[in-house]
Amino acid sequence: GEEVLAHAGTMGWYYHGGNLAANGMMYAVPGNADRVLKVDPRTDEVSFIGPTFPGKQKWYGGVLGSDGRIYGVPHNAPGVLQIDPATDGVAMLTLEDGLSLPEGKWKWHGGLRAGNKMYFYPSNADSVLVVDTSSGAPRVYMTGDAGVLQSGRHRPPPGGEYKYLGGALTMDERYVYMFPCDAERVCRIDTETDELKLVGPPLLDGANKYQNGFCSHDGCLYAIPQRAVGVLRIVPPGVEGITEDGEEHVDVMHCGEGMVDLKEKFEGGAMGLDGCIYCIPLRCKQVVKIIPGPSIVEVKVR
Repeated sequence: GEEVLAHAGTMGWYYHGGNLAANGMMYAVPGNADRVLKVDPRTDEVSFIGPTFPGKQKWYGGVLGSDGRIYGVPHNAPGVLQIDPATDGVAMLTLEDGLSLPEGKWKWHGGLRAGNKMYFYPSNADSVLVVDTSSGAPRVYMTGDAGVLQSGRHRPPPGGEYKYLGGALTMDERYVYMFPCDAERVCRIDTETDELKLVGPPLLDGANKYQNGFCSHDGCLYAIPQRAVGVLRIVPPGVEGITEDGEEHVDVMHCGEGMVDLKEKFEGGAMGLDGCIYCIPLRCKQVVKIIPGPSIVEVKVR
């Protein structure tokens, strides 16, 4: 692939993330690269597909939709990237009203799929970007506003940067919980109504608190700390034996005194076959193991 990548662009940081499609091919989402990269793992063949897209840091990761297509998350690009593995077609989607997104501004940062919808996390954008594939043709729209989506008080005015850079989906796929990076509170998205709600107490650890996390077999969600003092635990409503009041509960799990002042502790993590979550060290000298509670069969949403 070296000969192909020599033509990917001149700025480095070519691709940010990629996805394995149902046809067995891998597709890389362009950051600074000009075109989508296709990799055939059976032959090691590497090739470009689709048109040329100029610009810097255009998309930040991709999400595989229920329609089998891959959707690139617009970071600085003016639209959602759509890759169709069935045809190797590549297009850029605008909002449902036909308007393009503003260029630049480091808008959204990754996302996830819940059923037929994909939700993209707002970094510097003041709304969550949604792609709905339930009716065939993708529908792209925004939900939420700056009244809910705010960065923390540590940010000088006008603020609004790096609010949410990650999240996870509940076991029943009813709620998306976005983990606060520079925001101060957890934000919940109701996947049935697209309503946004801030939940739990203010988390005043400043910048870069959490980015990644998982929903575990106990029905709770755990976010891995970067600069935060401990592991964030979110208990969704209806997890029997924990939340009997129909409300979610948010708390921070202490990881020891040595973790409190350490910055850039972990960069992501992995879910082990034993059901535990392992935090991958960035600057920390230890691996933190999160041991969830007993498994549950279902979550009853009241």
